[in-house]
Amino acid sequence: MALATGVSAWINFAILVWRLKKLDHFTVDARLKSRLLRILAACLVMSAALWRADILLEQWVRWRLPQVALLIAIGGGVYGLAVLLFKAMTLGEFKAMLRRKPA
Repeated sequence: MALATGVSAWINFAILVWRLKKLDHFTVDARLKSRLLRILAACLVMSAALWRADILLEQWVRWRLPQVALLIAIGGGVYGLAVLLFKAMTLGEFKAMLRRKPA
């Protein structure tokens, strides 16, 4: 089920990008091009940490809900640190993003 969800999400993403490019509403700017590999590296680090944490938490925590809550916290923390360490985003950019008001 998880594999099907992941595959369908990637297909949805590809269709969305294709359609937005066709309508000229999507362009890959220089900033994304320069940071894409660093973002992917942070994703790999988070994936590895979550994979290992899931194995460890399964032994220590009996109920699934606390396991999932801990995995969410671990994933967010590890990804945030990896993004900062790989310089995919600076702390100043992150703070500015939090201050921005939605349109």
